[in-house]
Amino acid sequence: MNVEHPLATSIDESCFKCEQRMPGYANSFIQRLCSISGRKGCEPHYDQLLQHLAELIVITHLAKKIDESWIFSPYKLFFRYKKPLSTS
Repeated sequence: MNVEHPLATSIDESCFKCEQRMPGYANSFIQRLCSISGRKGCEPHYDQLLQHLAELIVITHLAKKIDESWIFSPYKLFFRYKKPLSTS
């Protein structure tokens, strides 16, 4: 039986919504999310995960609001996503 986790479904739907407004964002977000791997109970990695998920919530909310407020506009509004600088 193949059941998708509700969090995974939510992340997938949010990334799809963001990708419509910021091409390239979803791929970058998933790569950053997948790069967080560490020891069990490692608090800094847990904090990173929470920060990334919070970012996704804010960006998704913005993308949804733009859809609602610009629905009758003849212009398509897009944001340019700039990849974060490497921290290493």
